Amino acid sequence: MPVPPLCEYGRYLSPPLLDETTLKDYGRAVGRLDDHLTGLGSDVLSAVESDLASYRDQRTRWQKKPIGWAAWGKESFVQDDLYGFLVDRKILTHRPARVAARGRNALAPQVRSPVELGPVADSP
Repeated sequence: MPVPPLCEYGRYLSPPLLDETTLKDYGRAVGRLDDHLTGLGSDVLSAVESDLASYRDQRTRWQKKPIGWAAWGKESFVQDDLYGFLVDRKILTHRPARVAARGRNALAPQVRSPVELGPVADSP
């Protein structure tokens, strides 16, 4: 586990930026990601997009109680924030996952436009 960069990220997030509950949520999300990457023989600093996609699939499809897309959206945001921090601090040269349209995290839940969802029924 690359402790110094993760500790730097934790100090960056510390109050007053986030409240205690949110800090704990971020810490757990980063810890789960790190544990998954360790199981793949990787770590936060050497992860590639397929490692992060594997983690997404584990959390949303394969774990005993998969999380929904809303919960995954929050975890995806934490990952994106972590990797943005690591790039901004020049700890990494680039994010492990490509950046999708309009700067979106490519591993975030898909947002469908109203056209893709189909027509909305009129209210009675």
